Amino acid sequence: MAEPNASSDSEIGARPGRGWAAVALSALFHCLVLGSYFCLRPVREAMGVQGAFWNLYWLFGCTLVVMVLASVVYAWATTRVSRRVFIPASYGFFMLNLLGFAALLWWAPDAVDVRIGWAFFVWLSVFNMFVLSVFWSFMSDGWLLEESKRAYPIVAVGGTVGALGGAALSGALVGSIGPVGLMLVAIGLLGGALGCFLALDIGWFRTARDPDPETPKVVDAEWPIKGRALSGLTRLARSRYLLGIAGYIGLMTIANTFLYFTRSELIADTSDELEARVQLFAYIDTLQQGLTLVAQLLVTGALLRRLGVGVVLGIAPVVVALGFTALAIWETYAVVAVFSALYGMSRHAFARPARETLFTVVSREDKYRAKNMIDTVVYRGGDVVGMGAQAAIALALGVAGLALAAAPMAVVWVGLGVWLARSQAARRTIGGSDDGTATDGPQPAAASG
Repeated sequence: MAEPNASSDSEIGARPGRGWAAVALSALFHCLVLGSYFCLRPVREAMGVQGAFWNLYWLFGCTLVVMVLASVVYAWATTRVSRRVFIPASYGFFMLNLLGFAALLWWAPDAVDVRIGWAFFVWLSVFNMFVLSVFWSFMSDGWLLEESKRAYPIVAVGGTVGALGGAALSGALVGSIGPVGLMLVAIGLLGGALGCFLALDIGWFRTARDPDPETPKVVDAEWPIKGRALSGLTRLARSRYLLGIAGYIGLMTIANTFLYFTRSELIADTSDELEARVQLFAYIDTLQQGLTLVAQLLVTGALLRRLGVGVVLGIAPVVVALGFTALAIWETYAVVAVFSALYGMSRHAFARPARETLFTVVSREDKYRAKNMIDTVVYRGGDVVGMGAQAAIALALGVAGLALAAAPMAVVWVGLGVWLARSQAARRTIGGSDDGTATDGPQPAAASG
């Protein structure tokens, strides 16, 4: 196995020449991943509200259980094989699953309609978290912190284009090809995403950095990631920085769940037809992705570079506080659609690129294990907490109660974003952890950069 050298390492990044080709290919990778999910998301939402609306609550609980089990399997795989094996294997597994769902709906639609809908709801909720977590882990392996501030807004634009296209495809084609056809389209998009990964892994990201962007240790990415399978959980518990990221994402998820159930209940009351519900959800997704694309093209990169990560992380909490206040006054589909679109825009155009830069200053073990734990188990755990809180508050006080709960949550959320930005700067400056956790050294066959 060839040993990486410093000159090849220095060429990896958002620099003239092949560096910008890597940015473009990363953006295409993100485009195809999110396109596959968003062409299926309206199908999931419509299937999830089949039967009694309250089925959504236990479906969220099932999702958390499956997510924990899947996270353990994924963490074990990272200790045994390199990312060149476990990333394609995970994508291939999901593609086979989709083929199975399509076959069930095609051959026995009446016999398995509601039950397969529930299973698909849980499956897609797990699928979404995993493919995106793995994607961003891979990105943080290839980009340095300062490079990420230039590259990630462009990569995020690619994802938004894919999400916008997927949502538009779902709304336009569900009447002609149905959910089965959309699943086959998603399989094709995932296959393209896998091709992008292989091109990046072989061509540009053959080496990775662990963990400090100022004095990078270059490691061979073909080796398995060191550490135990459950080290992501223990490292998360020991690190204030990682716990802070988990707290930020947890608050975001709770707010998202508040809005999700409010929106789903309004749409469930609006129509009883599966295809009509798919279209209502698709319209919201299309509006959200359109706003996100405009924001990413015009302001995201400038905000990250000029105002910093802390300011950008604070945008989503403000939108949540204002949005629930408006919804408490006008509880209609139109208001919830606009609120959903604006909140989705703030999450994907601002919060997502900003929070992903937080992982550029941690070790590879944290990028793939602790990050996966945060992006999947913590995220879905926040769903369950938000689900219980939403049910209790909405039953007692209605949407006005959700608005009252969102205001103090937003204050804490903004403060956490500011602290994370300062901690990121400290870790970058001192070349390691600001909380006493050890940093990783190079793996076998690694060369110093």
